[in-house]
Order: sequence, then structure tokens, then C-alpha cells
Amino acid sequence: MKTISDLFIKISNWKSFAVFLALYIAFNAYFLPKGFKSKVPTEDLNLPILDLQFGFNPERVKDIVSQYHGEAKEAYIMGAGITDGIYPAVYFCLFSIILTLVFYKWKISPWFKYLNLLPIGLVFFDYLENYHIIKMLRTYPENIDSLATYCSFFTLIKWVLAGIVLAIVIAGIVQNVVFNEK
Repeated sequence: MKTISDLFIKISNWKSFAVFLALYIAFNAYFLPKGFKSKVPTEDLNLPILDLQFGFNPERVKDIVSQYHGEAKEAYIMGAGITDGIYPAVYFCLFSIILTLVFYKWKISPWFKYLNLLPIGLVFFDYLENYHIIKMLRTYPENIDSLATYCSFFTLIKWVLAGIVLAIVIAGIVQNVVFNEK
């Protein structure tokens, strides 16, 4: 962990921040929404996306998954496996760079030694969520209740961790403003 943390301390600057921010925006504005929509028939363009739901129960999952057929189902599986497989690495780097800039580069002692690696938890739970989404789409209607329960749990933890990372960044910025005023 020290090696990865040290790597982010070494590469984190405004240029690397700008590069990963641009990639993050590109994924959110183009690759994630348009990658899926470009591969499905027009009548399936408004299907709900499981990754973007904030907590769901097995009945809601059954409803969503049952709507996916043919090209739409394969596009979602491919998107969850490829595009959404790369995206967590992009936001991990972006968030780690932000934490490094806020805490290490501004000379504020972080609250724990490897604070800039906290976003790895987001990535871990995002990959677990994606795995369960792909498994549900491939095996529906088998095991849907247990898969949906696990997937909902992983999604919830992912979003909670995202909120924690955001709160820590804000706290670090506030700490930096107070620290620099003294």
C-alpha cells in the first residue's frame, strides 16, 4: 500500500488532476451513457440502469432485469464488463489525486497514513456490484433474490463510501483554509 500511496504523492499535481478530471467527465458524458445507447434498439433506450439506482430490492431488480432482452441485455453486460470495468480505475485515480493534493501536497497531515488510497474501497464495491449485475442479467430468473440482495448491499456501500470520500475532501479543504489563515 505504501508503494501505491507514494506513487500518488509523486504524480499528483494540477496536470494529472486535469487529465483524470477530463477522463472522468468523458466517461460520465460519453462512454457510460452513449456506449450503452449506441448498441441497443431505439425502443430500449430508456431502460433503467441498475448501477445508477440507490438501493433496490429483489422485486425492483426483477422488474428491471426482466425488461432486458437480446441486444439491450448484451449491451448492458458488455458495458458493465468493459466500460464500467475501466471507469472505477479512472475515478480511483482522480479521487486519490484529489486527496493527495488536499492532504499531502498542501502539507496538512492526513488523518491516517494512506488516506489517499481510501477510494480503493469504492472500486472494490463497484466491481462487486458490476459482477452481480452481470450475473443477474445472465442467469435471470435464477437466484435473482439473493443476487439482488447482495448487489443492493454493494451498491449502498459504494455510495456511502463515495459520500465519505467527498466529506473528507471537503473537510481537508476547510482544514487547509483554516490552517493557511494562521
